[in-house]
Amino acid sequence: MHILFSVNNYPPKVGGVELHVHALVRYLTASGHRVTVVTLGQDRKEERRDGARVFTFPEHFRFGGVFGVPSPAVVQFLRRYIATEGVDVVSVHTRFFPMTWAGDVAARSLKIPVVHTEHGSDYVSSNSRIVSTAAYLVDQTLGRASLRSATAVLAVSESVADFVYRLSRVRAQLFYNAIDASPCPPVSRDPNKLLFIGRIVAGKGWREFVYLVNGLVAQGMPVRGTLIGGGPQLEQLRQYESEHLRVLGAIAPKEVPAALRGGILVNPTSLSEGFQTTLLEALSQNSAVVTFPVPGAKRLAEDGAPVVITEKSVAGLETGIKQLWEHNPQSYPAKKMEQWTWSARGAQFVSILRELLS
Repeated sequence: MHILFSVNNYPPKVGGVELHVHALVRYLTASGHRVTVVTLGQDRKEERRDGARVFTFPEHFRFGGVFGVPSPAVVQFLRRYIATEGVDVVSVHTRFFPMTWAGDVAARSLKIPVVHTEHGSDYVSSNSRIVSTAAYLVDQTLGRASLRSATAVLAVSESVADFVYRLSRVRAQLFYNAIDASPCPPVSRDPNKLLFIGRIVAGKGWREFVYLVNGLVAQGMPVRGTLIGGGPQLEQLRQYESEHLRVLGAIAPKEVPAALRGGILVNPTSLSEGFQTTLLEALSQNSAVVTFPVPGAKRLAEDGAPVVITEKSVAGLETGIKQLWEHNPQSYPAKKMEQWTWSARGAQFVSILRELLS
């Protein structure tokens, strides 16, 4: 098959959607499929990466500092390329990205199937009322239209599938996020090693993590907190550093498994998440998870993973930590972890495409 991905962002840009698409591209090319990626960046260029042909076009302009908008020439390029290069399926990701609409329009004009993978579980939330209002209007118009016009819609969690139906009345097929299999050396879980990983932005939960660690220390608990991630509020966070609270900032993706090994991941995000692969990374490295209600957490807990879901408060997080201390649940078995790897998910994606084309 020849699969074309029309996406706003692609590595070296870093983010959940980028990692998802990149993992699929690597799996597909390794499996012998032909893959093309059309994305946005600063300069126009064509290159071959990970076995795929990658076309980058300059952004026409940037909306709200959040995402780039392509020029009309990009849609024309997509139409021409799809028509002449034997593209079988177009894959687009997330309803509010302009490259989703571009890929959708180009593919439908040539009667080529479109698989839309949705990553968002709610309307975009922002501290800017203008951005939030604009994003809501986009969802109600172009976002809804892109979901309804797709040949098939995939959702990375149950919460995302519920949102897709709420917005468009389209039933999405579950297509969970996944991780690359990272071998974990034998290691026991340190119940006093508390971890936070994520963007250091409002709503992601870094303040709650700081308050949690400081509160436990004040009670005489020998906990150590480590925060990993970069972002606009990193300098604010550094003001809280102490002998029991360490701020690492951003680290390379390849360093994440070791950083998450043998502790307790605390995930107090209030943002509209899709399916955070950080949960899977932590479980694969013999860590437990204490989290606010987020997509995928309930599914993992029901499957026997050491995941505790708490109310959205620092007190709730503290209760969850103490629950783990009391019960010390077993690690998530490696055999069960296999279903959450990109080997399994990539095979599922190929199966979905073959069924679509048949």
